[in-house]
Order: sequence, then C-alpha cells, then structure tokens
Amino acid sequence: MPKTTRRTKRKKSNAAWENLRKQHRKGPKRISLPDPRQKKGINPLTIPENVKKIQILYSESCNNEVPISVVVFKRAFEQLGLRPSSDISMRRDRLARSGSALRKTFDLFSLNDRIMGDGREMRLDGIVGRCLVFTQPFDKADAILRILPTTEEIANIVSTKAHVESLFSPKYWMNRSVSDSEREYM
Repeated sequence: MPKTTRRTKRKKSNAAWENLRKQHRKGPKRISLPDPRQKKGINPLTIPENVKKIQILYSESCNNEVPISVVVFKRAFEQLGLRPSSDISMRRDRLARSGSALRKTFDLFSLNDRIMGDGREMRLDGIVGRCLVFTQPFDKADAILRILPTTEEIANIVSTKAHVESLFSPKYWMNRSVSDSEREYM
C-alpha cells in the first residue's frame, strides 16, 4: 500500500512582508550607468573630461623599461585606488590591486606593434572595463605604475652579470694555466 502524506497548512504572512516582497520583485525602475555612453558616434574614451591616463613602466629586466599607456574612465581610476600624480612601484609577483587589474596589458603588444606605435581599445575584466591601450608614453600622465622584476629574477641577473664579468676580467686569463689536452693545434 502506498503511503500517503498529510498536507500541512501554510502560515499566512502579514501585509508588511507582502509589500516588501512586491517591491523587491519589481526591482529598480532605472539603472544608472557609471560610465558615459557613446553619443552620435563619439567614443567617450576620447573626451578628456571623462578619462584619466595611467603610464605603466614594465621592466622585463633590471635596465630596460617598456612603456605602456592606458586611458581609463575616472570611475575606474578611483576604484583602482589611484590618486592624481601618484607613482607606485610593485614587484611582478606581488602586484597591487591596480597592477593586477591591468595585468593583461603587460604582454599585449609584440615588438612590431611597439615599433609601429600601435594602440587599441580593449575590455578588461573587473574594475577597469573599457580602456584604450597605447605603446607610446604619455607626455603627462595622471598616475605612474612601475612594474619591477621579482627578487629571484634580480638575484639571477646579478649573479649572471658577476659571472660574465669574472670570465672577461684580465685576472682570470692570467692565472689560468692551460694544459696540453686543452690546447688546440691547427
């Protein structure tokens, strides 16, 4: 024989709770967009009143810096925790919020793009959203981010440089005795 279940009565809720649920289901009437929209074919990223400029100096090794210029909306600039005329240095393995949000721009351009001076519009995840990225540095930037190599890379570069200098120093060649087996005759 099948077992039957007994139906239980549902508790009735009060009128205040029902009104609150109705308002929640309807949701907001209008959504305010934080970034300006495109009007009459004009990109809002090209209007200086809407944007801030970020200069990224990305160091692949200790002595060469690759400039990357990024144009973002003012809202994104503030949410990245940047202030006008700020200069922030960070290691590649320990990026701050602003560095990790702009990480995709570090290796965006190839050598040919850098030589040609290309730029492009892209959409980054998270806080930034739409932005313009260029290979040429700005004359005046609102914020500068310096991305430095990691401590392990710096130690490796220093030890390699010391080894190469010791190989080409005159003391190394003067004190080295060459055995007959190492000599090469023509």
